[in-house]
Amino acid sequence: MERRGDVAWALGQLEEAKSAYVQGEALARELIDVYGESVLSLDVLASNTWRLGQVMAQRGEPAAGKPQYAKARLLYQRLALAMPHEARYRKALTQVDAAIATQSTDSSAS
Repeated sequence: MERRGDVAWALGQLEEAKSAYVQGEALARELIDVYGESVLSLDVLASNTWRLGQVMAQRGEPAAGKPQYAKARLLYQRLALAMPHEARYRKALTQVDAAIATQSTDSSAS
């Protein structure tokens, strides 16, 4: 689902991207419910949640994307703590924090 969302997003098909990321989140949650949490399931959930927030912001719905950013931040924070040798989780956490800060600045300016 994530790849489908990435392709749709790259093509400017934001509704299709949103749908794919929502489906990716649902699939990750289902895997967690059935098999329990794992690094892989949390990674999939975090990346789909993060991308969904980005798509929502790009669609002009920053308020709708804000909870997605917050959820993604918590997931990436957990992954960064659990896997300190994986720099990609720290990088993702930094990116989410920057997006949250930008969103806060944008809403303050309005």
